[in-house]
Amino acid sequence: MSTSIAQHQNLSEAKVASIVQGLRKSFLKGTTRSREWRVKTLRTFQKMMIEKRSEFQAALKADLNKSPEQSWLTELNLVEQDIQLALDHLDEWSNPTSVNTDIVNILGGGQSEIHHEPLGVIALYGAWNYPFILTLQPLVGAIAAGNCVLVKTPSPKYSKHSAETMLRICNTYFDQDTIRFIGGGREVTQGMFKCRFDHAFLTGSVANGKRLARACAEFLTPCTLELGGKSPCIIDKSCNVATAAQRATWGSLLNSGQTCIRPDYNFVHRDVAEEFIQETIKTLKSFHSGNSKTSDYYGRMINHGAWDRVTGLLEPEEKAGRIRYGGESDRDGRYIQPTIVDYANDWDAFVSSPIMADEVFGPIIPVVQYTDLDRVLEYINNHEKPLVAHVFTSNNKVAEDVLHYTSSGSACVNDAMIWMSNHDLPFGGVGNSGVGAYHGKSTFDLFSHHKSVLKKSLLLDLAAPWRYPPYNRPLQMTLVGVLQYPYSGLQKSILKWTFYILFYLLAKKWGIVGVLRDFAVQLLGML
Repeated sequence: MSTSIAQHQNLSEAKVASIVQGLRKSFLKGTTRSREWRVKTLRTFQKMMIEKRSEFQAALKADLNKSPEQSWLTELNLVEQDIQLALDHLDEWSNPTSVNTDIVNILGGGQSEIHHEPLGVIALYGAWNYPFILTLQPLVGAIAAGNCVLVKTPSPKYSKHSAETMLRICNTYFDQDTIRFIGGGREVTQGMFKCRFDHAFLTGSVANGKRLARACAEFLTPCTLELGGKSPCIIDKSCNVATAAQRATWGSLLNSGQTCIRPDYNFVHRDVAEEFIQETIKTLKSFHSGNSKTSDYYGRMINHGAWDRVTGLLEPEEKAGRIRYGGESDRDGRYIQPTIVDYANDWDAFVSSPIMADEVFGPIIPVVQYTDLDRVLEYINNHEKPLVAHVFTSNNKVAEDVLHYTSSGSACVNDAMIWMSNHDLPFGGVGNSGVGAYHGKSTFDLFSHHKSVLKKSLLLDLAAPWRYPPYNRPLQMTLVGVLQYPYSGLQKSILKWTFYILFYLLAKKWGIVGVLRDFAVQLLGML
C-alpha cells in the first residue's frame, strides 16, 4: 500500500470527526456556494474521469473481471454523462424558480420564488458491486448543488483495487478541504455514523441501510437509502420469447449477477416456459462463445465468501435435479457458470428454496411456471416491495396490470436494466428496497434545500383593509370570503379573463391602450 493511500484509510474516529469539522468549516465560509466553484469542480471531475479511465478500468478488471468495454458502458460513461448534464443545466437548476403567487400576496405586491440552496456537508457511502458509478454518480449532484462531501469508498474486503484507486486518484484531483475520500472497513463507517451530516447517502444491503438510518436518527439527519431486494421478472406468453430471453439474460448476468436491479427470479407462462429456457441457453452460448470461463466478457464473484454463498444456494437444487444448464464453478478463480434452475410448476419447491430466501446476487436464473397472472401478482404483493418489476409482454393489459397492481421502486416493460441509462428517470426504491431517488437533476434536487421565498414591497398593501384586526368592519369578512374562497381551476380562469377584459375596457375608455401597448413593447425589448 502506498503512503498516499495509507493516509486516507483506516482512520480513527477522532480523525474522521476532524475531517468532517474541516469540511463544515469550508462550507460555512461559503467556499462551495459559488457558481465558479461548482463549475470548476465539475470540470476537474470530468477531467479525472477521462485522464484516469484506464486506471479505473484496470481496477474493475482486478476486482470483478469486468472488461474495459463493460467498465466504461456500465459505470464510467454514466458518470461522465451526469457530469456533462450538470454542467449544461447548472444555471437552470440552481437559479431561483418563480412560482405562482396567491391573490392575497398579489394585493401586497408579492412575488413568490423557490431558492435552491446547498444542504451543507454530505456523507456518501460507496458500494462494492459497481464501485465507481455507485460512489461517484451521487457525488456529481452533490457538487452541482454546492455541498462539501465526505466519500467513504467501498470496503477493501470487497472491491479492494477500486477502493484504493479512488482514494489515490480522487484525493489528488479534488480539493480535500471540500471533497474528501476516505477508506477502510466497518470501523471507519462507524466513525462516520457518530458524526453529524446534513444528508447521508448509502447504497448497500437492507441491514446496512437500517444501521445508517438509526445513526442518522440521532441527529435528525435525512438519509437516502439505495438498497435492493428480490426483483421479479414476468415472461408473458404473448411476448417475443427469443428477445425476452436475450434481454432478461443480459440483465440477470451483468456483473455475474451482482446487480441490485437484475431480474432476480422469473415467472414464465407455462405455454412458453420450455421455449424460454431453450432460448436462454442459446443466448448464454452466444454471449460467451460457448465458454463463460474463458470469455472476456463474463465477470467473477467479488470474493471467496460470495462464491461460497452462491454455490451453497445451488447444492440442494443440483441434488433435486433442477439445474437445466450450468452449475460448474471454480473457487480459486471465483468463477460460477451461469446456471438455470427450473422449478417447472412446483411452486412449493420454488417458494421454499434457499434461492428465494434472499436476493441471489449471483449468476443464477431461477424459473417457475405460471398460468394465472393474479397468482403471480399476489405473490409479489405478499413480499417486500422490490427495487424493480420487469414484465415481457405484447399484451398491453398484462403490462398495465403489473404496473397498476404491484408496487416497486421502478418498473421496466420488455427490457431489463437498460432504463438506468436515462438520467430523466429517477432511480430509487420503495419500502424495504430503499428511500429516496437520484440520477440527473433528481440528484441535484436530493442534495438541495428548496427554500420557499416571498418578496413583498413595503409601499403598497391592498390587503391591509381586511388583514389586520379588528375584524368587525363593514364588508370586511365578505371581502375576505371572496378573496380566500377555494376556487376551482376553471373558476380561476374565468375570473382571470374577466379581469383582463374589464381592465382592457377601462383602459380603452380612459384612452391609455396605446400607452400600455408601447410600455409592453419596451419591456419585452429589455427582457
